[in-house]
Amino acid sequence: MKYNKKELFFLEKLDFLARYTLISNKHINDSDKKTENSTKNDVIEIFNSIGYNVKYNHKERFYRFEEISKSHDFAFWISLKYSIVEIGMSGENKITSQIFTIGNYSFHQLQYSLDKEIKIPKKASFKNYNELKEILIDFLLIYKDFKILFLQQF
Repeated sequence: MKYNKKELFFLEKLDFLARYTLISNKHINDSDKKTENSTKNDVIEIFNSIGYNVKYNHKERFYRFEEISKSHDFAFWISLKYSIVEIGMSGENKITSQIFTIGNYSFHQLQYSLDKEIKIPKKASFKNYNELKEILIDFLLIYKDFKILFLQQF
């Protein structure tokens, strides 16, 4: 499915591809060094330390938080399987029923929508909890901007 013009404008204004690529390039773990295994409680503690109360979904194996109001819902989720960071975020306008979701899975859809080749970034990865915290902070900055733009556009 292709993004419509409004969604493409949103992604361009958010500068999602460039910002994601920057984070990804900064946090690629191509070495043979063993990555710290993340435990559920440690990851939840990291989120708490930066001001977010997440819940862990055991069935799907990801962390998620939601921000719910009368007119809008927002969500952010992250998977850390094998120390590879996969993210997603969504916004819903309850009045117009518009929903928009983006994440690391959006790049193929973006390429299809633009009908041109784009360099799809690798997924970020971490070696230790300090790197994970850095990655989370960077992606949560995108999420904050996502919310602002969503409220303006949708």
